[in-house]
Formats: sequence, C-alpha cells, structure tokens
Amino acid sequence: MVLDGTITAPFFLADADFDTIESKLVEIGFFDYPDTFIVGLGDSIIGYIDPPVGAFFDVKQGSVTKTLFWVDGGFTLVVDPRVEKLSEAFFLIRSIIESKPAYQRLPPARGGYI
Repeated sequence: MVLDGTITAPFFLADADFDTIESKLVEIGFFDYPDTFIVGLGDSIIGYIDPPVGAFFDVKQGSVTKTLFWVDGGFTLVVDPRVEKLSEAFFLIRSIIESKPAYQRLPPARGGYI
C-alpha cells in the first residue's frame, strides 16, 4: 500500500487458475530456466534500469520445486526470447490475481516505488 503500509486479505485461486498457470509454465519451459536469471549482461547493452526490476518464483509441480530469481535491469539490442516468455507467465499470473474479487476490493495504493 506504499504510503499506507501493508494490508492482508484472504485470497484463494481456483484449481482452474492453477491449471492455467501450470500450462503456461510448462509451455515456456520454466523448469529449464536457471535458478538465477539475470537479463542485460553482455555486449548488446544500450541502457540500464537502476534499480533493476525483478521477480521471485517458487513453484512446485508434483515432487519438483523450482525457485527462480529473475533480475531484469538492462535494455539490450538483442532480446532474449526467454525474457518474453517469462514476462508472458508473469503477466498471466498477475492478470489472474487482479481479476479476483478479493483483490479488487483492496483499497488503491497511494504512492509508488521507483
């Protein structure tokens, strides 16, 4: 909630939501990503985001658990297709969460982080 601190609300996803997320993660080869996925290293850098943005995934599928730390801090001339695929999964998960009434009932955040 940024300026207003934090808020906690009960939140649940349906089995169909988990199935949709799992299908996307399998489709993009999520379990084959490195545990730390840092974007923007190499010779094709044309700019940086400071501080870099990132996401942390901790996913369990059957008996396999995959933890992935994604840091994206560079603008490159060559776009890694893994970035686009991981972004698709991230925005799918976000859209599912934001579509739920429990999320929609939360008060709007005041302020933001840069």
